[in-house]
Amino acid sequence: MDVMGANRILRIILFIGVVILIFLAIFIFNINNKGIYVKDYYAVVNFAENNFYESIIVNNGPIKEIKDSSYGEHGYGFREVYTTDGRNFVFGTISGKVTYLCRIEITSSKYRFGHYKIGVGTSKSTVEKIYRNAKYFEYEPEGYLSVVDGAFEIDCYFDKDDNVCKITVGKQDFVHY
Repeated sequence: MDVMGANRILRIILFIGVVILIFLAIFIFNINNKGIYVKDYYAVVNFAENNFYESIIVNNGPIKEIKDSSYGEHGYGFREVYTTDGRNFVFGTISGKVTYLCRIEITSSKYRFGHYKIGVGTSKSTVEKIYRNAKYFEYEPEGYLSVVDGAFEIDCYFDKDDNVCKITVGKQDFVHY
C-alpha cells in the first residue's frame, strides 16, 4: 500500500471516530435531560440571586400586597407576597417566622418557560404535548394538571377556554410514582 492510501485510510478512521464521539455526546446529553423541559423554573420568575425571603422582597419589583395565614395548632402557615406584575411568592412560616420558599404562582402572560414559551394563555393541548413524557403527568381531582419536571412540580390551571390562567411552580416536596 502506498503513502496516499495509508493517509486516506487514516482520515477515514479519524472521521468515523469524530462522528462516533459526536453521537455519544448527544446520546449522553439526552439521557441526562430526559423529560426535563426547563432546568430551573425559579430562574425565569425570581430575579433574586437566591430564594431567601429578604432577597426576593428586595429584588423582584414593587410589592402589591403581603398576606399571612396560619393553620393548625402548631403555628404553621404561609406568607404570600404579591408583586404588581402577576407573581405571587408563597413562603412557609412557623409561628409567624418565614422559613422557606414553597412556590411561585404566575398569573401574568409576561413570564414564559422553555423553548415553546409555556405560560398564561398557552392552550391545554400545547401544555399536554410538551409535558406528556414527564415522569409525573396527571390531572388532579381539582381539575388542574400536575407535572413533575426535574426537581420542580408545575401545576397548570385552565380557564373555560382551556387556556392556562395560572401556573404554580415549586420544588417537588414528595415523590410521585
